[in-house]
Amino acid sequence: MSLIVFNKLDTSVRGKSVLKNISWSIEPRQNWVIVGPNGAGKTSLLNIILGKLYYRGDFFIAAGLREHTSYVSFDRHSALIRKEAEKDHARHFSGRLDEGLVTPASLLLASAETTGNPDRAQEVISLLGIRSILNREIRRLSTGEMRKLLIADALIKEPELLILDEPYEGLDPKSARTLIRLTDHLMASGIQVLLVTHRFEEIPAHITHALCLKNGTIFRKGPAGILREKQLTTDLYPIKRPPAQFAEEIKAPAGTVFDDASPTLIHMVDVSVIHGRTPILDHVDWQVNKGENWYIVGPNGAGKSTLIRLITADEPQAYANEIYLFGKRRGTGESIWDIKQKIGLISSEFQIQYRGTGAPITAFQVVLSGFFDSIGLFRNATEVQRRIAGQWLRRVGMEEYGERAFAHLSYGEQRMILIVRAMVKSPAMLILDEPFEGLDHANRRMLLALIDDIGKNTDTSIIYVTHQRDRLECITHRIEFVPGETGGYRVIKQKI
Repeated sequence: MSLIVFNKLDTSVRGKSVLKNISWSIEPRQNWVIVGPNGAGKTSLLNIILGKLYYRGDFFIAAGLREHTSYVSFDRHSALIRKEAEKDHARHFSGRLDEGLVTPASLLLASAETTGNPDRAQEVISLLGIRSILNREIRRLSTGEMRKLLIADALIKEPELLILDEPYEGLDPKSARTLIRLTDHLMASGIQVLLVTHRFEEIPAHITHALCLKNGTIFRKGPAGILREKQLTTDLYPIKRPPAQFAEEIKAPAGTVFDDASPTLIHMVDVSVIHGRTPILDHVDWQVNKGENWYIVGPNGAGKSTLIRLITADEPQAYANEIYLFGKRRGTGESIWDIKQKIGLISSEFQIQYRGTGAPITAFQVVLSGFFDSIGLFRNATEVQRRIAGQWLRRVGMEEYGERAFAHLSYGEQRMILIVRAMVKSPAMLILDEPFEGLDHANRRMLLALIDDIGKNTDTSIIYVTHQRDRLECITHRIEFVPGETGGYRVIKQKI
């Protein structure tokens, strides 16, 4: 008997068709991978299985299966972080700033107690090797560490069906290989898996079948071996025309308290950050000058994102260290808005903040908000700003998305819009912290070409944090986090 059946199923979101004429079934002992371009309808398909989306047509799920299904996704990550942010209001009001902070240990213990098997938490913690992060606040975890935590939480519930939506995004290569092997082990033990991914090289060996979606319809389905067909990949992810080079220079915003004539953008002197008893950064010196573009690489939890948060002032210990931005020492009169005006930023943390906004907002308004460094649009944009925003959307092939509700775009489509938002004001510094999470092959290639163009042909300096071995000709320098001799990580800087 089939476990899940779709029969001529359709669904729409705000009047826009998302899935059309879907007929598909999952049988016992089948493990499926779902692939397709951004916006193809993959997450909507999962939401129907989870009972989160209305549909037209016939749908069946075996009795009790939904209650024994675990789901790992960026949405789950977002929900946890937003919940913590909401609690902050009560904490600040009561003056008990550290009360009730969620840690991996408290989250996993609560899940284990819910299942009636408290010992299960320790089993999963050992299985995933996450003991070192257990007592840190979840908001202090890197994207990769959070991914491991969510998978641990899912496994504690001992699911019959495990749905993994881009589970390996944000993981360093070693961690990704470990979790791929773990996924294989889970399938071999009898847990059925539905995996959504853009990277065919991350598909575990025990995946038996593949479902290919494109434009909301089934493009192809069958044994997993169909994904080895070169023509299928070409048809599913057609190459997008590379963006044209910049025809004119757009000056970065002026009028801040910073010294625009300073040749130094960032200067950190003997910087250290400690969370609780855990050292995150240990005596780091770093300088970024105008005209330089930097790679930042290293394993999950090494301190890459903390280094970025020191720049953006999202790390409270930024003011306890000697840090200079654009020729001015941090904490000597500049405001957070002065800092943001000079910097364009894209990261998973920022995307969570934007997905958490309550008021409806279009993708075009999100792009316009980049001129004002706001989460949401609360000021009227000028005609020049609206024209520039439209040009950037055309540059990445997303002009037709402008009037769509940002909240109803797929994760990958939202990431594309936020990248445009970061670029729209042509900032003095563009910080890209794992910018391509959730993007398909075609969009990734196109944006790599665009970033290279920005780095080579504009005055914007790029800081690119990544786990991937992306080739960008514009990169001039590299900073790498490597294991230290006495524990923790040290940084190695080099000119390329």
